[in-house]
Amino acid sequence: MHRLVGDIQERNREHGHPLVFHVTSNGTLLNEEILAFLRQQRIELCISIDGPPKIHDRNRPFRNGRGSFDRVSANLLLAREHLQRVQVNVVYRPGTLPHLSDTVAFLLDAGLDPINLNADIKACWDEKSVQALHEVYWQLAEQFIARYRAGHEYALNMLDNRALISRASLCAG
Repeated sequence: MHRLVGDIQERNREHGHPLVFHVTSNGTLLNEEILAFLRQQRIELCISIDGPPKIHDRNRPFRNGRGSFDRVSANLLLAREHLQRVQVNVVYRPGTLPHLSDTVAFLLDAGLDPINLNADIKACWDEKSVQALHEVYWQLAEQFIARYRAGHEYALNMLDNRALISRASLCAG
């Protein structure tokens, strides 16, 4: 990554356009050296965390089958100490939809903001799942309004991938 960032910056010097780099990571390999590089180069970081331990560990186990939540959570705290802003990314699928509203609340209660919600577009999104997604988005909207009225503003990006799902061919089910 060091060489790639350097090469891009060098090529951009002749054009003088402002550059912003964004990196999304599963968060398992972050350390102080990597975070110092990100800070020095002003690279924005987004860490994937799919919710509380039970959900995250089911979705993102290590090769040995153990869950990655504890490591990701510790590295997320480390990143927040070293960087001005850290975003989080939640990948959801039909099986995790019933927990999505609770997942967002869990992340907000942990002080994480902004939150990007991204659908697993490779998952089987049948008609029932798409309807459930519609209902969950209403729950998230109500949760957003309630927190806003209580004086807690936050950024929740949840629209980009919904369009992909609605345009994707639905699986049989």
